[in-house]
Amino acid sequence: MGAPAGVAASLASEDLTYLDAVVLWSLQAADIEGLDEVRNASWRAGRQDPLLVVGPEGTGTVINAINLAYEQADALRIVEEGMPPGGFDAALLVGEELRGHGWVMAYDTGDLRIQVQPQGQVRQPVRIHYARDVLLVPCGSALEADEASETSDEMVIGCTPGEAAWPVTAPVFVVRN
Repeated sequence: MGAPAGVAASLASEDLTYLDAVVLWSLQAADIEGLDEVRNASWRAGRQDPLLVVGPEGTGTVINAINLAYEQADALRIVEEGMPPGGFDAALLVGEELRGHGWVMAYDTGDLRIQVQPQGQVRQPVRIHYARDVLLVPCGSALEADEASETSDEMVIGCTPGEAAWPVTAPVFVVRN
């Protein structure tokens, strides 16, 4: 969720290899500064397919610009270092813009479902369904903390003081075996 600067360094190589998608909170600089890092690190780790990036309106434009900016550098990297395990096409990002009102499906594997409530230029709240229902309400979201606390979600991580305050500084496990 999100791509702040330095996020790729916090992910294990195996996690980067099997990364399916990145869901952006917003297109604010602080929320996308690490997107190129995730792109490059997951490609080098062996991601096999283009990386899906889901976000608010304008995401497609940002993704196209990143792909264009790295086109020559990717070719040069292949010449100098050899082809990464995922191949050339795996370097690409694919942007998907979420539009609509209410909760919009951003990603669905059958087991894992991620819904986003498009908010224009402010940070979007995200609902994750996987064994438990979790609502993520980043600071600056149009969904107020009071409104979030009145949901049927089993866990709310929001912009309020306490154990599940936003922004989180360590992993929060929704399900852990």
